[in-house]
Amino acid sequence: MGRGGAFGVKPWVRALAGMALFFFVLKLALQTASAFPYMADLAYKLRYFIIGYLHLSLLGFVSLFVLGFLLQQGLYQLGRYGGIGLVLFLTGFFATELLLFGQGTLLWLGLTAFPSFNWLMFWATVPMPLGLGMLFMGQRGVRVSGVVVCS
Repeated sequence: MGRGGAFGVKPWVRALAGMALFFFVLKLALQTASAFPYMADLAYKLRYFIIGYLHLSLLGFVSLFVLGFLLQQGLYQLGRYGGIGLVLFLTGFFATELLLFGQGTLLWLGLTAFPSFNWLMFWATVPMPLGLGMLFMGQRGVRVSGVVVCS
């Protein structure tokens, strides 16, 4: 099989593609549910569901798919800190999704909302830019078509 695994797909790419596919299917399920008037009204009234859906679509599906594609094509390398950066980014992503959908669900059920939700969201978001910074740090010396992109 070699370095790329089955069908020449790199291990990180396989994980990213799997997560992107999962988030795409989840996005489609949520989109289908919103076709029903009750669910559409619920989503309209509780902005946490809308923000969580947009995060799911853009950060969960699009960003992970694009990153996996760039890794597979060799246009991006994880580098020395890239794996840690990716884990930090994903940790922040999952934490914010849980908070957004959790807060929306609590309000929908008429239960007590998370105390200090904004502070929780802030601290849950902190790993994402840190992780992206570490991902970008790994790009020093990457060559694209023989040209050094960053030195």
